[in-house]
Amino acid sequence: MDKNLFEKELFDKIIISLREHEALPEIVSIIVTGSFGRHEETFSIVDNNEILISDVEIAIVYKKIEAKKILLKLLSSIEKEFVEELNFMLISERRIVKKMNFNYSLISNKKKTIFMYDLYNGSYTIFGKELIKDRFITISELDKYEAKRLVANRIGELIYLSDNNKLSKQWKAKLILSIGSAWLILNNKYYSSYSIQYENVLYNKSIICGIFGNLFLNDYIKSFNYLRENGEEYDVNIVELKKYVACIIECLKNDHIYSSKVNSLSRYTKYCYKLLKTLNFKYNVFKFEEEILDNLLNEFVSNNKKLDETAKDWYNILY
Repeated sequence: MDKNLFEKELFDKIIISLREHEALPEIVSIIVTGSFGRHEETFSIVDNNEILISDVEIAIVYKKIEAKKILLKLLSSIEKEFVEELNFMLISERRIVKKMNFNYSLISNKKKTIFMYDLYNGSYTIFGKELIKDRFITISELDKYEAKRLVANRIGELIYLSDNNKLSKQWKAKLILSIGSAWLILNNKYYSSYSIQYENVLYNKSIICGIFGNLFLNDYIKSFNYLRENGEEYDVNIVELKKYVACIIECLKNDHIYSSKVNSLSRYTKYCYKLLKTLNFKYNVFKFEEEILDNLLNEFVSNNKKLDETAKDWYNILY
């Protein structure tokens, strides 16, 4: 399959659909991000046919709040027209211009989320104003707490979203890759590109194996091939996986990574609203995100019976 041709035809169809739904007048620009933004989308071979397994992440940039309300309805209809898994994200133009972590931030934090880092370093514009070209976020600006979020979120997905054996294998492999990414973040070696992350892990293999053990590199390579290179399915040993998570917890402690430097009032308000909806009063109202993420990490390693309950809380409050 010609991936460049596939991308072009897919995005042409998406723009046509947006035009037919009269959504384009409300849009400032359309930015392709995620694996497609890096031209690293993944296909799987099924019955001798290449099947797309990556989702298609697209940032829809709007100017006024009224446009956001209109677009929310239109985009939900457009998603249903495609067999590909479209993931539209509505982002304000102000947020892009000022490099803010969230739509309703009052100020631009010095530290950035991994989403913002990837948006500026691994995305491209297919329609409208060019807002990100030749503008970058440096690795020193990336909040290292994102390493903890990344691994904890993968644990939440593994525990709460894996409802069959195949999905479990995929989430375990994703957890392995997230551990590699987390180490790269903590050591200022992270790049948006999957392939460059892979190269950096291999380049630093002696250090990484010294931290995670010699088996980690084999698990990482096979997981990468499984998820990113159309390789054969790979099932990571859960006992070893827990050892790797225990090691990244120690790395986080050694770097004194305890709290986020990117949270905003809007994010906190959104999470608080979801927390109140669950009628869940077991977490500190000012530190519930940190508590949930820490519990996911520690309960996964220790085989704590509360892990399923914590994963459910993570899904209802933070997902």
